[in-house]
Amino acid sequence: MGFLAGVLLGWFLFLPAAYRVYRPFPAFRRDLLGRLLPYSFANYLANLLSGAPGFVYPLMVLNVLGAEKNAYFYITWMMVTVLSVIPGGMAQSLLAEGSHDQGRLAANGRRALAFALLLSLPAVAAMFLLGGWFLHFFGPGYAEHGTGVMRCLALAVLPQCVNVLFITVNQVQKRVCFIIAQTGALSVLSLGLGYLLLVKYGLNGLGMAYALAQLPSY
Repeated sequence: MGFLAGVLLGWFLFLPAAYRVYRPFPAFRRDLLGRLLPYSFANYLANLLSGAPGFVYPLMVLNVLGAEKNAYFYITWMMVTVLSVIPGGMAQSLLAEGSHDQGRLAANGRRALAFALLLSLPAVAAMFLLGGWFLHFFGPGYAEHGTGVMRCLALAVLPQCVNVLFITVNQVQKRVCFIIAQTGALSVLSLGLGYLLLVKYGLNGLGMAYALAQLPSY
């Protein structure tokens, strides 16, 4: 409802105030849809594939190790996910700049990667060294069972910087096949290897699988 209210306010209040001649009216452009739909669908599918570990891992842990271990894992996963904001933010900035001026895509891409790594390194180091202390706020069991997997997941953020920005470059260049191939490979490796190592090594194995899956995907 909030999203719908925002759209309606934008259509009927803000846009007419900014553009005096603006009048909202539905239109159907087959040529425009023909160009946009394949690209939009590919990006939607890529988002689903990229988010698959976050959706499936908790269910996987629940079925293999039980509800208690799933609680330890889920809190750890949510804490480490905060670090993904850094490469994600840089990727959005690169997408905006690259779409505006593709001639500077390579230079902007290198700059975005450098900033992403520069900001991620201290954050990953803090999570790696102090993760157990952070988890103590939820209880000693979380620190005991979640510290190892937290360290693996935190380390995965560094190659994730490269992956996310590489996907963004392909989005700017509209290389749909590369977008789906990379996100699909990452998802398959994360889930397949994750299940095997989860069964063999427990929560730490799942963290190792996610970190290893990030490495060859670019």
